[in-house]
Amino acid sequence: MKSQRRPESRRVPAIEAQGLILRAGDRLLADRLDLCICPGQFFVIAGPSGTGKTTLLQALAGFTAPGEGKVEWKDREWIQPPAVFTRQAGFVYQHLRLADQLDALTNVCCGRLGQYGCWHSAFGFRREEREQAYGLLASLGLPTAADKPVGVLSGGERQRVALARALHQDPLVYFVDEPVANLDRANAQIVLARLQKEVTGRGKTVVAVLHDERHIRLYADQVLRWDRETPSLWKQSRVRKGKA
Repeated sequence: MKSQRRPESRRVPAIEAQGLILRAGDRLLADRLDLCICPGQFFVIAGPSGTGKTTLLQALAGFTAPGEGKVEWKDREWIQPPAVFTRQAGFVYQHLRLADQLDALTNVCCGRLGQYGCWHSAFGFRREEREQAYGLLASLGLPTAADKPVGVLSGGERQRVALARALHQDPLVYFVDEPVANLDRANAQIVLARLQKEVTGRGKTVVAVLHDERHIRLYADQVLRWDRETPSLWKQSRVRKGKA
Protein backbone atom coordinates (compact mmCIF):
# COMPACT_ATOMS: atom_id res chain seq x y z
CA MET A 1 0.00 0.00 0.00
CA LYS A 2 1.25 3.47 -0.85
CA SER A 3 2.55 5.67 1.94
CA GLN A 4 0.41 8.60 3.07
CA ARG A 5 3.33 10.60 4.43
CA ARG A 6 3.98 14.09 3.18
CA PRO A 7 6.30 13.90 0.15
CA GLU A 8 9.72 15.50 0.49
CA SER A 9 10.93 15.21 -3.11
CA ARG A 10 10.45 17.46 -6.10
CA ARG A 11 9.30 14.63 -8.34
CA VAL A 12 6.45 15.62 -10.62
CA PRO A 13 3.35 13.65 -9.56
CA ALA A 14 0.64 12.00 -11.56
CA ILE A 15 -2.81 13.52 -11.09
CA GLU A 16 -5.77 11.17 -10.91
CA ALA A 17 -9.49 11.87 -10.61
CA GLN A 18 -11.89 9.10 -9.64
CA GLY A 19 -15.68 9.31 -9.80
CA LEU A 20 -15.60 13.12 -9.99
CA ILE A 21 -18.99 14.84 -9.88
CA LEU A 22 -19.03 18.60 -10.43
CA ARG A 23 -22.04 20.92 -10.41
CA ALA A 24 -22.81 24.58 -10.98
CA GLY A 25 -26.00 25.11 -9.03
CA ASP A 26 -28.45 22.52 -10.35
CA ARG A 27 -26.48 21.94 -13.55
CA LEU A 28 -24.35 18.80 -13.78
CA LEU A 29 -20.91 19.58 -15.25
CA ALA A 30 -19.16 16.25 -14.82
CA ASP A 31 -20.71 12.90 -13.96
CA ARG A 32 -18.40 10.32 -12.35
CA LEU A 33 -15.37 11.47 -14.31
CA ASP A 34 -12.22 9.34 -14.19
CA LEU A 35 -8.97 10.63 -15.65
CA CYS A 36 -5.22 10.38 -15.26
CA ILE A 37 -2.63 13.01 -16.12
CA CYS A 38 0.83 11.49 -16.28
CA PRO A 39 3.94 13.40 -15.16
CA GLY A 40 5.50 15.46 -17.93
CA GLN A 41 2.37 15.83 -20.06
CA PHE A 42 0.83 18.83 -21.77
CA PHE A 43 -2.81 18.06 -20.94
CA VAL A 44 -5.60 20.15 -22.46
CA ILE A 45 -9.23 20.57 -21.37
CA ALA A 46 -11.33 21.65 -24.36
CA GLY A 47 -14.97 22.57 -24.86
CA PRO A 48 -17.37 25.49 -25.43
CA SER A 49 -17.76 28.27 -22.87
CA GLY A 50 -19.89 27.41 -19.87
CA THR A 51 -19.24 23.67 -19.91
CA GLY A 52 -17.26 23.58 -16.66
CA LYS A 53 -13.66 23.69 -17.86
CA THR A 54 -12.53 26.20 -15.22
CA THR A 55 -14.37 24.33 -12.46
CA LEU A 56 -12.66 21.10 -13.50
CA LEU A 57 -9.27 22.80 -13.66
CA GLN A 58 -9.72 24.15 -10.14
CA ALA A 59 -10.84 20.76 -8.85
CA LEU A 60 -7.73 19.08 -10.27
CA ALA A 61 -5.58 21.75 -8.61
CA GLY A 62 -7.37 21.31 -5.29
CA PHE A 63 -8.90 24.79 -5.25
CA THR A 64 -12.49 23.53 -5.63
CA ALA A 65 -13.94 20.54 -3.78
CA PRO A 66 -15.93 18.16 -6.01
CA GLY A 67 -19.48 17.24 -5.07
CA GLU A 68 -18.41 13.60 -5.04
CA GLY A 69 -15.31 11.64 -5.97
CA LYS A 70 -11.69 12.49 -5.29
CA VAL A 71 -8.55 13.93 -6.81
CA GLU A 72 -5.13 12.57 -5.83
CA TRP A 73 -1.56 13.48 -6.68
CA LYS A 74 0.72 10.47 -6.49
CA ASP A 75 4.04 8.92 -7.42
CA ARG A 76 5.83 5.65 -6.64
CA GLU A 77 6.09 6.29 -2.90
CA TRP A 78 3.14 8.41 -1.83
CA ILE A 79 -0.47 9.43 -2.46
CA GLN A 80 -1.71 12.83 -1.34
CA PRO A 81 -4.67 15.15 -1.88
CA PRO A 82 -3.78 18.18 -4.02
CA ALA A 83 -4.07 20.55 -1.03
CA VAL A 84 -0.67 19.25 0.13
CA PHE A 85 0.84 20.69 -3.04
CA THR A 86 -0.44 24.25 -2.87
CA ARG A 87 3.07 25.65 -3.28
CA GLN A 88 3.87 23.21 -6.06
CA ALA A 89 0.92 24.24 -8.23
CA GLY A 90 1.25 27.33 -10.41
CA PHE A 91 -2.07 28.81 -11.52
CA VAL A 92 -2.75 31.39 -14.25
CA TYR A 93 -6.33 32.55 -13.78
CA GLN A 94 -8.62 34.00 -16.42
CA HIS A 95 -8.83 37.17 -14.33
CA LEU A 96 -5.04 37.08 -13.72
CA ARG A 97 -5.08 38.46 -10.14
CA LEU A 98 -2.21 40.88 -10.65
CA ALA A 99 -1.40 43.88 -8.48
CA ASP A 100 -2.20 46.73 -10.89
CA GLN A 101 -0.35 49.39 -8.90
CA LEU A 102 2.93 47.45 -8.94
CA ASP A 103 5.26 47.23 -11.92
CA ALA A 104 5.44 44.09 -14.01
CA LEU A 105 8.80 43.02 -12.59
CA THR A 106 7.55 43.15 -9.00
CA ASN A 107 4.43 41.20 -9.95
CA VAL A 108 6.61 38.47 -11.41
CA CYS A 109 8.86 38.41 -8.33
CA CYS A 110 5.76 37.89 -6.20
CA GLY A 111 5.46 34.43 -7.72
CA ARG A 112 7.80 33.17 -5.01
CA LEU A 113 6.12 34.77 -2.01
CA GLY A 114 4.54 31.44 -1.19
CA GLN A 115 8.01 30.02 -0.67
CA TYR A 116 9.39 32.86 1.45
CA GLY A 117 6.43 34.58 3.09
CA CYS A 118 5.23 38.17 2.78
CA TRP A 119 8.05 39.41 5.01
CA HIS A 120 10.46 38.66 2.17
CA SER A 121 9.15 41.47 -0.03
CA ALA A 122 9.28 44.00 2.82
CA PHE A 123 13.06 44.15 2.38
CA GLY A 124 12.94 44.12 -1.41
CA PHE A 125 13.60 41.24 -3.75
CA ARG A 126 17.17 40.07 -4.22
CA ARG A 127 19.04 41.12 -7.33
CA GLU A 128 19.22 37.52 -8.51
CA GLU A 129 15.44 37.16 -8.27
CA ARG A 130 14.86 40.40 -10.16
CA GLU A 131 17.24 39.33 -12.90
CA GLN A 132 15.44 35.99 -13.24
CA ALA A 133 12.07 37.74 -13.33
CA TYR A 134 13.31 40.14 -16.00
CA GLY A 135 14.58 37.23 -18.08
CA LEU A 136 11.15 35.62 -17.97
CA LEU A 137 9.45 38.82 -19.08
CA ALA A 138 11.96 39.18 -21.93
CA SER A 139 11.38 35.57 -23.02
CA LEU A 140 7.68 36.38 -23.36
CA GLY A 141 8.30 39.51 -25.42
CA LEU A 142 7.95 42.05 -22.58
CA PRO A 143 11.44 43.47 -21.88
CA THR A 144 10.21 47.08 -21.97
CA ALA A 145 7.24 46.43 -19.69
CA ALA A 146 9.31 45.50 -16.65
CA ASP A 147 9.16 48.93 -14.97
CA LYS A 148 5.60 49.80 -16.00
CA PRO A 149 2.61 49.51 -13.64
CA VAL A 150 0.58 46.49 -14.66
CA GLY A 151 -2.55 48.64 -14.67
CA VAL A 152 -1.40 50.51 -17.78
CA LEU A 153 -0.56 47.40 -19.81
CA SER A 154 -2.80 45.86 -22.45
CA GLY A 155 -4.80 42.72 -21.78
CA GLY A 156 -2.37 40.57 -23.73
CA GLU A 157 0.63 42.04 -21.90
CA ARG A 158 -1.02 41.47 -18.54
CA GLN A 159 -1.71 37.87 -19.51
CA ARG A 160 1.98 37.31 -20.22
CA VAL A 161 2.98 38.97 -16.93
CA ALA A 162 0.72 36.49 -15.12
CA LEU A 163 2.39 33.59 -16.91
CA ALA A 164 5.86 34.95 -16.09
CA ARG A 165 4.82 35.10 -12.42
CA ALA A 166 3.79 31.42 -12.53
CA LEU A 167 7.05 30.47 -14.27
CA HIS A 168 9.03 32.34 -11.60
CA GLN A 169 7.24 30.29 -8.95
CA ASP A 170 8.79 27.18 -10.56
CA PRO A 171 6.00 24.76 -9.59
CA LEU A 172 5.74 21.07 -10.40
CA VAL A 173 2.43 21.51 -12.23
CA TYR A 174 1.05 24.49 -14.14
CA PHE A 175 -2.71 25.04 -14.30
CA VAL A 176 -3.42 27.67 -16.96
CA ASP A 177 -6.92 28.88 -17.79
CA GLU A 178 -7.15 30.15 -21.37
CA PRO A 179 -3.57 31.54 -21.32
CA VAL A 180 -3.69 32.86 -24.89
CA ALA A 181 -7.24 34.23 -25.02
CA ASN A 182 -6.08 37.85 -25.44
CA LEU A 183 -3.04 37.21 -27.62
CA ASP A 184 -2.40 37.44 -31.34
CA ARG A 185 -1.15 34.36 -33.14
CA ALA A 186 2.56 35.18 -32.81
CA ASN A 187 2.42 35.87 -29.07
CA ALA A 188 0.15 32.89 -28.49
CA GLN A 189 2.79 30.65 -30.03
CA ILE A 190 5.49 32.23 -27.84
CA VAL A 191 3.44 31.55 -24.70
CA LEU A 192 2.49 27.98 -25.59
CA ALA A 193 6.01 27.14 -26.74
CA ARG A 194 7.33 28.45 -23.42
CA LEU A 195 4.90 26.21 -21.53
CA GLN A 196 5.81 23.27 -23.73
CA LYS A 197 9.47 23.87 -22.85
CA GLU A 198 8.56 23.31 -19.20
CA VAL A 199 7.18 19.91 -20.25
CA THR A 200 9.79 18.70 -22.72
CA GLY A 201 12.82 20.39 -21.18
CA ARG A 202 12.11 20.09 -17.47
CA GLY A 203 9.60 17.27 -17.14
CA LYS A 204 6.91 19.50 -15.62
CA THR A 205 3.18 19.00 -16.21
CA VAL A 206 0.92 21.57 -17.85
CA VAL A 207 -2.87 21.38 -17.55
CA ALA A 208 -4.41 24.01 -19.80
CA VAL A 209 -7.82 25.15 -20.95
CA LEU A 210 -7.56 25.87 -24.69
CA HIS A 211 -10.06 26.53 -27.48
CA ASP A 212 -8.02 26.74 -30.68
CA GLU A 213 -7.72 23.35 -32.39
CA ARG A 214 -4.46 24.44 -34.05
CA HIS A 215 -2.90 24.99 -30.65
CA ILE A 216 -4.21 21.65 -29.39
CA ARG A 217 -2.70 19.80 -32.36
CA LEU A 218 0.64 21.55 -31.96
CA TYR A 219 1.19 21.41 -28.22
CA ALA A 220 -1.07 18.91 -26.44
CA ASP A 221 -0.20 15.32 -25.57
CA GLN A 222 -3.65 14.44 -24.22
CA VAL A 223 -6.98 16.23 -24.51
CA LEU A 224 -10.16 15.94 -22.45
CA ARG A 225 -13.15 17.03 -24.52
CA TRP A 226 -16.69 17.95 -23.58
CA ASP A 227 -19.15 15.46 -25.06
CA ARG A 228 -21.87 17.21 -27.05
CA GLU A 229 -24.19 14.19 -26.94
CA THR A 230 -23.89 13.76 -23.18
CA PRO A 231 -22.76 17.17 -21.82
CA SER A 232 -21.91 15.91 -18.32
CA LEU A 233 -19.49 13.34 -19.77
CA TRP A 234 -15.97 14.05 -21.00
CA LYS A 235 -13.75 12.00 -23.30
CA GLN A 236 -9.98 11.76 -22.91
CA SER A 237 -7.82 10.96 -25.92
CA ARG A 238 -4.28 11.15 -27.19
CA VAL A 239 -3.49 14.00 -29.56
CA ARG A 240 -2.02 13.26 -32.95
CA LYS A 241 0.53 15.99 -33.47
CA GLY A 242 0.04 18.09 -36.57
CA LYS A 243 0.73 21.44 -38.15
CA ALA A 244 -1.01 24.63 -37.10
